[in-house]
Amino acid sequence: MSRLFPRCDYLTTLILSVAGILAAVVAVGEAASPKPSSASEPVLEFKVESPKEPVSLQVANSRRFIIPFKIRNISDQKVIVWPFLDLELIGPDGKVVHRALNRGRFGFSAGSLIESISFYPVAPGETHEIRINLNLYEYDLMALTGWRIEERGTYTLKMRYEFDRKAAKKELGKGCKDLDNARKPWNRAIEAKKVVSIKLKVK
Repeated sequence: MSRLFPRCDYLTTLILSVAGILAAVVAVGEAASPKPSSASEPVLEFKVESPKEPVSLQVANSRRFIIPFKIRNISDQKVIVWPFLDLELIGPDGKVVHRALNRGRFGFSAGSLIESISFYPVAPGETHEIRINLNLYEYDLMALTGWRIEERGTYTLKMRYEFDRKAAKKELGKGCKDLDNARKPWNRAIEAKKVVSIKLKVK
């Protein structure tokens, strides 16, 4: 492994227990989808990997520099997960670092926005990974975005993972004729909310 790109081997593990989040889907001629064996069992495990060693300005601003945010299904049922993760970068001075890129994701999309979103199915024991690149970040809900790190020091990266079904349908569901169809992925996805921060040292 090149010294320029240090191995991300520090794990910050968060376990999120979500109660009552696998709704049965009923269709004509089909049985209802299986429910989790216990509503109290953990469903998702989150792991955030950050560099153990400081990184250079060159590395921090490179599109090869990746911070993996992993969502693992630790239940015994297949689940659907929200594909977006909100980020906020705080500089060494404690102030928010403004984005250097902020290009609208949806543009002049025809039809409803919620139908254009690719939700992800995750089988039991499998992991969905959101790859955080600060120079070009592709997992913001509303924009293709990114940051330019200009100064050395310790940064704080705040990550907010949240799927609120009611809010998502209200904000993104305009024009969708099947908005309340129980078989649609937004009506089957895990509702979850978690906020976590990591430190990023830039030398």
